[in-house]
Amino acid sequence: MLSLQKNDAIATQTVDNALADLDAAKMQVTAAQANVQAVETNLKYTTIYSPLDGTIGISAVKVGTSVYSQTLLNTVSTDDPIAADIAVDQKLIPKFTELLNKGASKNDSAFTVTLPDGTIYPYPGHISLLDRAVDATTGTIRARIVLQTQKNY
Repeated sequence: MLSLQKNDAIATQTVDNALADLDAAKMQVTAAQANVQAVETNLKYTTIYSPLDGTIGISAVKVGTSVYSQTLLNTVSTDDPIAADIAVDQKLIPKFTELLNKGASKNDSAFTVTLPDGTIYPYPGHISLLDRAVDATTGTIRARIVLQTQKNY
């Protein structure tokens, strides 16, 4: 292109524009290479550990996606103990509050869970918390029943 300019076969402004576009493209390549290097560096220092053991759900991000400290990666549910949330009629709140305040004992069998196939889960549970307020639409409060697994019973 410079030889065309020397022979006045191309306008100087066209050459200048082409050279400016070339310089801009080179800077974009340099910026992209710096970004690749930063991601590679971050990857070397990134190992993510779950703070608890359990069953992991389907990942919320794809492999290779850049993530930040606020990115939700996945949800892990604890397997031991397991919990079931139940709706308790507001009339029973005093009884459930009493059970919660009483605390759990190993021989407490106040709560059992019937599984979908009709069998009863072999280990009893105890109430671990009551929600903070009654749901005005249903007149119920949520209670969490915690059930141990065999290894902790």
